[in-house]
Amino acid sequence: MPKTCLPIDKEKEDTCHVPAPAQRQALFISHANPEDNEFTIWLGSHLSGAGYEVWADVLRVRGGEDWARKLEQALRERACKVLLVGTPSGVEKQGVRNEIQIASEVAQRIDDKEFIIPLRLQHYDSPFQIAQAHYIDFLNGWGQGLADLLETLEGYELPRLQSFHAESIENWRAAQLVKTHVVQPKPEKLVSNWLRIIEWPNSIKYFEFRVGISEERVKAIVHSCKWPVYPIARGFWTCAEKNDFHTDQGESFPILLQRELDFSHFLETGRRACSVNLQEARNIVSHLTRCALENKFRDCNLSSYDYANGILGWWVQSKLIPGDKISFKWKERTSGRRQLVGETTSGQTRIKWHFGISGKPWMSPEPHIRILPRILFTEDGFHAIEDAKRMHRLRRSVPKSWRNERWRDMLLAFLFWLSNGEDHVSLKAGSSSGIKIEVPPITMISPVSVSHDKSEEPEEIEVDDPVFEGNFDEFIEEDYEEDNESQPDEEKPSIQRQKED
Repeated sequence: MPKTCLPIDKEKEDTCHVPAPAQRQALFISHANPEDNEFTIWLGSHLSGAGYEVWADVLRVRGGEDWARKLEQALRERACKVLLVGTPSGVEKQGVRNEIQIASEVAQRIDDKEFIIPLRLQHYDSPFQIAQAHYIDFLNGWGQGLADLLETLEGYELPRLQSFHAESIENWRAAQLVKTHVVQPKPEKLVSNWLRIIEWPNSIKYFEFRVGISEERVKAIVHSCKWPVYPIARGFWTCAEKNDFHTDQGESFPILLQRELDFSHFLETGRRACSVNLQEARNIVSHLTRCALENKFRDCNLSSYDYANGILGWWVQSKLIPGDKISFKWKERTSGRRQLVGETTSGQTRIKWHFGISGKPWMSPEPHIRILPRILFTEDGFHAIEDAKRMHRLRRSVPKSWRNERWRDMLLAFLFWLSNGEDHVSLKAGSSSGIKIEVPPITMISPVSVSHDKSEEPEEIEVDDPVFEGNFDEFIEEDYEEDNESQPDEEKPSIQRQKED
């Protein structure tokens, strides 16, 4: 006959219903699946290696057991602390909210007001159950956050095993290995984000304003130029002709041609007679190329967005492209279909996301334009959200679940549209001169490839809602360095796997 506990007093009653302290020796990680799996596996492995018993939803990947039941049991009966992975999308997921609710009930039952420890990976709005909870900040790096977390856990004097918890170690080892791919000796085609510059204007010219024109007048005239110019001293470098420069009233600029040089020679050596060294020559050419590229974007009716670092992003408005989708097919048999404008939900509001790019010319190791994909958000499809913080949060959360393949194919679709399906894009540097860039981007062949689990790949080309794998943060990072001085040769292109028919 089973024993029953008699409620002799409150203390003994609690003792009967709450597991003994020794039983609560596990850390439970609550997180969004699959968005925060990468971080959770990393964190769980480190905590397990530090001697803690650790449980999280990612352990379900092992299969063969009723993990849902084991995880709930771990949360209700074994957890000594719950670590909440705090991200905007994570705290909105129903599964995470369910775990927060259960954890809140457990916290009341065991009388631990600090039972839930939020880990702030991004800025987010806290659910009311943890609004007052002290968080561990991971915004400055996972390593620093882990160090602070371990120090906090030691301060709580949580149960720490005398020896490594064998089951926990094995669980997290399996969670890591399930995503492991095998390198195989099979060549693989990769797509970069580099567009090779294949044609330059014949010459570059230096025009100087006539004596007597004020500096303010010079600045105003140069600012109103239709064609790319690089202002310096009392003049400017350009590839346009003198007759290309007229004021809004139709009057010719008061300028005189001082130098006309062979473009390729200028780019390769500079011009000592003009006090222009090689690096300065490259900067001049880079500036002219960027201006020509931005003029092309304007001519294609793309909208611009000013980032905090002064970089312009160019994005596709709603209805600019029929159906907001582009089908592309290059000669190399690269083909697909991608949506460049779509919808998502932010709280109770439906918002639109828009694909865009920034372009940055580089002159080494060979002349090329480096394309950085962007993602912008609007509420009406035509005007970018003005709240910079909200835009930043959306940019960090919405595309977090997108695969590398999606970014690659959106870029290819965009370039196919920009080039009208041709193998190049022409940029105007003057009425009779231009710069030609090659599309699609530079490809390369890797002598080895990485095997993939076919069960994880989509059956068809994803159009609306793909998921993310891999580290693509640096490819979409908004704060890449503005380069007016040096362009290091060691820079490498971002690469993506080629999709073929």
